[in-house]
Amino acid sequence: MPFLRRKLLASRPDPSPSSASRNSGAGRFRPGLLLLLLLFGGPPDAAAQTQPVITIAKGSAVAEGGKAAFTVTAAPGPSTALTVSLSVAEDDTCATPATGCDFIASGNEGGQTIEIPAVTGNMDIAVTYEVDTVNDNTDEADGAVVVTVVDGTGYTVGAAGEAETTVRDNDGLPYVGFKNPFLITKVQEDAGSVDIVLTLSPASGREVVASISTIPDTTTVQCCEDAQPGEDFDAQTRTRVVFAPGVTEQTASIPITDDSDDEFREDFRVTLGNLKYVRRDYPVSIDVRIIDNDATVVSLERVAGNTGDLSEGGSAKAEFTVSLSKALIKTLTATDSERIDVPLVISGVSGSMTTTRPRPPTMTFSSWAPSGSSNTRSTTAGGRTSRCTGIRNPPA
Repeated sequence: MPFLRRKLLASRPDPSPSSASRNSGAGRFRPGLLLLLLLFGGPPDAAAQTQPVITIAKGSAVAEGGKAAFTVTAAPGPSTALTVSLSVAEDDTCATPATGCDFIASGNEGGQTIEIPAVTGNMDIAVTYEVDTVNDNTDEADGAVVVTVVDGTGYTVGAAGEAETTVRDNDGLPYVGFKNPFLITKVQEDAGSVDIVLTLSPASGREVVASISTIPDTTTVQCCEDAQPGEDFDAQTRTRVVFAPGVTEQTASIPITDDSDDEFREDFRVTLGNLKYVRRDYPVSIDVRIIDNDATVVSLERVAGNTGDLSEGGSAKAEFTVSLSKALIKTLTATDSERIDVPLVISGVSGSMTTTRPRPPTMTFSSWAPSGSSNTRSTTAGGRTSRCTGIRNPPA
């Protein structure tokens, strides 16, 4: 019995800690550690410590129609495949109408995703992301494709969370010119203004600016008088004509002066200049013709020295001079020259009866007639002779 008790006692564990355990602190209660756990929670989650940080970097510039490339990096790489959310857009240059551009097809814009494959071990991984651009025929400003990493599950967004790759336009500048450039633009003097229509071909993707100016017309020799700026029309000096993106026709108005002067047709010229994002089409100028609306004054005067009464059946003649208030302008062709027809009514009184010549003559004034020519019509007091002379091109 004593042997058995001693054996049991020998097998009972020693309740007092060993000197080694006392030195290590094992088995001791630590109030400070409990306080830290209560304040800050348990030890960090191992998954949170290894969550990838996603960044993005731009690629080299591309011409429209190419692929805008980006490099998406996960550090460290995920242990399982990871889906990262992206936002794809054009830069602010393309969003401004004056310098607008459109390089991304609608299906490639907005929210997009990229898959990051799993990696083994604590190592980074980089994946290429590409955006297809559109190769159109519209001239537009150079722009950029902007890709932004969007917050998502299983990763955090790094400091370099956005990048933009430049896209260069490869289309030529459009042409601006006059509508119906080989026709003279005609306007009535009392119309108030004349519209100058400019056309753009093809349409542009950005704001296009042209300008017009007025100059004397020195090419229409022996055709017209020169319209005077400030008197016949309002002079224009580099007046801007703006085409918004997509617009192919614009109109500029030039005020016309309605004066009271009897004039021949008057010409001036409109030219194109000061262009921005556009080229001039030919011809670079057009003629504008002002059609006068003031009547020519016709006067009738009996020739001096021949003012007496006529005897019926006698040989004496009455002569009258028909005059115009302005000179007529001679042009290169007779059909285009200035011409005025003045009908004359010849009648007489005999006693209580008034007689009128049944077929009255017409005096024709033409700047194309030979110098010194005149038109003569004669009738007597008895119906046979009375002469009227038309004076060609009297002094102005």
